[in-house]
Amino acid sequence: MLLLLTLPHAQYSYAADAQSAEIELQQIVEQLNDLDSWLNEATDKRARLEREIRDKDKEVAKVATQVRTAKQNLKQAKLDLTELGFRRDLLVEQRQVQAQRIGEHLAAAYRLTGKDVVKQLLNQESPDELERMLRYHEVLSTARIDALQQFEQTVKKLEQNRIELENQTKALTEQQKRLNQRQQGLVKERDTRKGLITKLNSEVEDKASKRKRLLANRSRLESLLTELRQRAPELDGKAFANNKGSLPWPISGQVTSKFGSTRDDGQMKWQGVLFGAAEGEPVRAVYSGKVVFADWLRGYGLLIILDHGGGYMTLYGNADGLLKNLDDWVEGGELIAQAGQSGGQTDSGLYFEVRHKGQVSNPLGWLVKP
Repeated sequence: MLLLLTLPHAQYSYAADAQSAEIELQQIVEQLNDLDSWLNEATDKRARLEREIRDKDKEVAKVATQVRTAKQNLKQAKLDLTELGFRRDLLVEQRQVQAQRIGEHLAAAYRLTGKDVVKQLLNQESPDELERMLRYHEVLSTARIDALQQFEQTVKKLEQNRIELENQTKALTEQQKRLNQRQQGLVKERDTRKGLITKLNSEVEDKASKRKRLLANRSRLESLLTELRQRAPELDGKAFANNKGSLPWPISGQVTSKFGSTRDDGQMKWQGVLFGAAEGEPVRAVYSGKVVFADWLRGYGLLIILDHGGGYMTLYGNADGLLKNLDDWVEGGELIAQAGQSGGQTDSGLYFEVRHKGQVSNPLGWLVKP
């Protein structure tokens, strides 16, 4: 692309050496091929970015599913914590009841015996009374032991419950941490995706890319004109040159873009004029000549080029219909095309150029003043 930008504009005449012209034309073709290669690489890059966006979309969807699952687990864990809290409160109540019962048992035992059993034996009190008291003491002792055992079991359950609560809380905290990490990861993936989209849009809409495409279109046209001038050496162009300033307008319409004015990218300039006209508006040859090109050309749409001899050519682009074929001879004022918006134009009309040996000149200077 750099070599193409540094090449001087090609200037050929019918007297130029044919071999030299062919060599230079081949060089231009090679440069155009390099530019096409660059454009293809840009297209591949866009496709790669689109695949990356597709992959990111899938990853975002996967993370979103994991976040939803984690939230459900977090909700269930909170319910479990609430249930364990209820159980703990119940055990505390049971412990309080059992402690009260133990106290009541001890008080009852004291009321029933009043004395130590050993003292009663030493005092040699009634054997019947002693036997009765021993039985009461045995029953009360057994009940007391059972109550103490139950109390001990309750304490163990409370400890187990406490450990379980702590473990559950720890697990809940870890789960919450993982959830936050997943959420942060999701945000990061979203940001990455946005960055890729921005990069893609920037690549597509970049002003430099527009300029390169315009340069490519110009280079294609200049190389094409160089080749076309070799096809019609029989015209001398003197009559065409003598009619400068008096040629009829190729179409009825207003000039919407003037020669030399800045194009939409702010860097390139119009090398011809753009006439605004309705679709299908007749386009006529400004002077007699030979059709040396009648086809579609990138950046110019459907295009007809007339050779008037002596290196003079007129170009009629953005047509919606071509009414002449290659090698046809036309007269001045003859209908050759229909106005339109081919080549990617947003408004209907006709693009018109005048060139002499590859060099552009203001077309309005060749046409009769309205």
